[in-house]
Amino acid sequence: MSKREIKGKVYKALKTGPKDLDELQASIGTYTSKKDIARVLDILVRDKWVERVARKYQLKYTMGRPGNPSNRCKGKYWNYEKIQEAQGGLDASTEDEWFNHHAECVPHEDDASSTSHLSKLKYFELADPIQDTPDDQFDVTTHTGGYASIATWSGVKDAIRNYGVAILELNLYENYESKFKDEMLPDPEGDPIGSIMVCAVGYDKDTIWFLNVWKKGWPKYSGISRQYFEVGCGSACVLIDTEDYEVAKSMYGTVIVSSNVPCEIWIGKTLYTGKVARSSVELGKEVCVYAIPMVTTVEGDMYHLITPTKEDPNVSVSFVFDEEVPWITRLRKRIQLFL
Repeated sequence: MSKREIKGKVYKALKTGPKDLDELQASIGTYTSKKDIARVLDILVRDKWVERVARKYQLKYTMGRPGNPSNRCKGKYWNYEKIQEAQGGLDASTEDEWFNHHAECVPHEDDASSTSHLSKLKYFELADPIQDTPDDQFDVTTHTGGYASIATWSGVKDAIRNYGVAILELNLYENYESKFKDEMLPDPEGDPIGSIMVCAVGYDKDTIWFLNVWKKGWPKYSGISRQYFEVGCGSACVLIDTEDYEVAKSMYGTVIVSSNVPCEIWIGKTLYTGKVARSSVELGKEVCVYAIPMVTTVEGDMYHLITPTKEDPNVSVSFVFDEEVPWITRLRKRIQLFL
């Protein structure tokens, strides 16, 4: 097994919690020697991906769960592409390249001894929508409309062009360092090992560029290809302004679903879990709201067909299930009657 393969398996094992060398070998497989695992751990500790506490190793940097690219068109947010179509359509498809010049003001980790300033970076500081006023007259208070989800490659480019930035959830795969920290992330190979949120600030014909806030050795900007986006981008969104907000309000209604017991709640094709779910739905579109109880004391499921309209854009659906009292509870009550 190569060092790169061992590194990926070590990272996966440590995501479940700190482990010593024996536990890591048990997770990776006894066919991999402790000596080889220790060599990889030394590299990870040296590069500050892993730290050693007593006899155990633990991750210094953690990632989120891998996202599902098929969910980009779903979710509780308005759809950015449809909002733009209502105003004439996407316009970034005609642009070969564009870059947010404000991103140059964001320091790279290699440019300073401390990276604490990176955590203070605000979305608004990079937002610069296309407008006729000079940059020094830009008013960030116009960016208060809410979020819109982005489903397509062209949509991300358009959002970057119009708003200066787009937020992407990218899955990282076992081969993410196969190009040795090159500017371009390699197209996905192997299993996803986690996800990261990045701030996309530019694009050219074949690449979307985002800011890196990783450890030293990585360039200030990294890029992904269209293939990477289609396979490995779990979600994408942009904070829209009040103009787009008003357009979205005329296109979407809100569905709020509640239940007296925890459920798997489906609003159209989007799954939520818990007792309450909220989602945006296009006006005039019939949607099936479905609830499946997640507790053993309730049997059966319920559904409603709803259609938000301009006259009634906000729809509430309430599911009330009859909870069966567990037999042990009934037995205790009977015993208490005789005490």
